[in-house]
Amino acid sequence: MFKTKKLQRKEYGKVLFDNLDIELKKGEILGVLGDEMSGRKEFFDIIRGIIKPNSGEVFIGEEPVVGNVIKARKGISTSLGLEVYDNFTINGFLKLMVNVKNVPKENTQKEIQNVLKVVDIEGKANLKVLDLDNFTKQKLAVATACIGDSQVVLLEDPFIDLDDDQKEKMKEIILKFKENNAIIIGTDDEILKDISDKILVLTHKGQIEIDPKKLIKENISLKEKQRKLLKENNIKGKHYDY
Repeated sequence: MFKTKKLQRKEYGKVLFDNLDIELKKGEILGVLGDEMSGRKEFFDIIRGIIKPNSGEVFIGEEPVVGNVIKARKGISTSLGLEVYDNFTINGFLKLMVNVKNVPKENTQKEIQNVLKVVDIEGKANLKVLDLDNFTKQKLAVATACIGDSQVVLLEDPFIDLDDDQKEKMKEIILKFKENNAIIIGTDDEILKDISDKILVLTHKGQIEIDPKKLIKENISLKEKQRKLLKENNIKGKHYDY
């Protein structure tokens, strides 16, 4: 569903990441580590077709993104900031989203009810988005990104500003939608090792992959493992804090 070939991106003459060869299938979750200096934002922007790679290719299904942005974007979904929808009722917002995502009319109500149930706001469909607390808004944004027939779902920092209990609930929501999607999550949160099938560290020397199952067995933190691997591969940079 998602694939990159020898992907490279430079900024101001410096390589952010290089030689990315990734393949993600339906029902898999890819975790991407890195802060704003690591190239993670640029990686997501390339997938969306907002910017171009310096070399290499990105495929959504069989469609190349570069040079084919409009068609490729139909296979991509991303979580939205809900501020511009504050005056919508929840029901009105969800109707708009299923329409944008080309959900068949006969499935519209089923999709809406599923989101209401997953986000735990059944019976509140007539509330305005403005009336929801921040955590519920985040849950709604993530759940909405996962509906429809998008081949790839991009979630940037879905665990930001959440406490441990809220993170677990958000994890459960994402896992409920995993079966029908290939999901890419950008975050440095430790919960990434509990939810991902594979974890990617972006570097200017190529990709480094972390096996979440081995990480759990090693009983080592995600950040500690990242530092260890970067040292082993002699990779240094101002955005790697070791």
